Amino acid sequence: MSYVLAFADTAHAAEHAAGSHPVASVLLRGYLIAWLFWLGVSLGGCALTWLHHLTGGKWGRAIRLELTAAGQTLPLLAIGVIPILLNLPALYEWARPEVVAHDALLQKKALWLNTSFFAIRSVLYFVVWVALGAWITQLRRKAQANPTFEHEHSLRFFSAMALVVYGITVTLAAVDYSMSLEPHWYSGIYGVIYMVSQALAALGFATAVGSTRSASKDPAPFVTRDLGNLMMAFTMLWTYMNLSQFLIIWMGDLPEENVWYLHRLDAANGGWMWLALVLIFFGFAAPFLTLLSSAVKESRKFIGLVAIWIVVLRWFDIVWNVEPAFSKFDPATLTSHAIVAAAMGAVWMVVFFWRRGALKNDFPYEPPVAVEGH
Repeated sequence: MSYVLAFADTAHAAEHAAGSHPVASVLLRGYLIAWLFWLGVSLGGCALTWLHHLTGGKWGRAIRLELTAAGQTLPLLAIGVIPILLNLPALYEWARPEVVAHDALLQKKALWLNTSFFAIRSVLYFVVWVALGAWITQLRRKAQANPTFEHEHSLRFFSAMALVVYGITVTLAAVDYSMSLEPHWYSGIYGVIYMVSQALAALGFATAVGSTRSASKDPAPFVTRDLGNLMMAFTMLWTYMNLSQFLIIWMGDLPEENVWYLHRLDAANGGWMWLALVLIFFGFAAPFLTLLSSAVKESRKFIGLVAIWIVVLRWFDIVWNVEPAFSKFDPATLTSHAIVAAAMGAVWMVVFFWRRGALKNDFPYEPPVAVEGH
């Protein structure tokens, strides 16, 4: 906690030093990117756990321990939002009164985009996410201790409700933390893209960690083929959603919409177009073609490597969404962002493995076939 507050004070001082038109420092931008990335892994873990309560299947039993542990890191990320809230004017132009005073569109959006309401929404997001995670975990433990139809039905019903709430809150959070970096731009499916990306990040992370477990000590069969097929499906869905957004906006050719892509695809802005190509060829084509191979999906080692690759590309995806709002492409800046993400990830991993160890006694959970198939 002291580290977070120290970071916040440092960034806050840098903001004041920048003058009346503060520009977010490289460190602060890297922090936002890292925080969004690890938040995606945590929220994706919650969402996939709830999804498995609805659908069943061996894939979920194989990585439910990792998914649940990832979801239980949310309190850490709730603390991590503090530096962002303390430095809103450095990150978001709608938080600068001198900018809003000369921008008619931002004045119309001020009812939603203002610092006080933004902070309140941030608190509410985490209260809802943490409460839902704890509640569904308790329902699962009841169903595990006494696997009756009533308990299983309650678990599935409230998991479905949790997914609905997750969809609403993540959409709003994606608008707040990411889309509003360029507040004149908007997209109707931006929140859905974030949800798919979070599911893919959590699935890849859980698969990568789960693949390192000893086969003889697995709490459940590690079904590499099912996990590989699921990663391929989410990769295709992520690509489809991004391509749909691009085609709709680009063909509409409205200045307030296509400016977002102009910042990322215009050669004048440096290498952001090259990063877009990296995401196309290495974020979609490479994992998709690799996961078509049965040999890869039958190997713990190979499926784990592909999963790590997918997780790393999720970070590049966040970078491509956030950083072009501030600067042109700069390898040194990307290196700095990667270091910040690794530092935050080290703290996140400590909490993750702590929760993973504490949850071991809760697994495996194998509901009776008659109840699951009802």
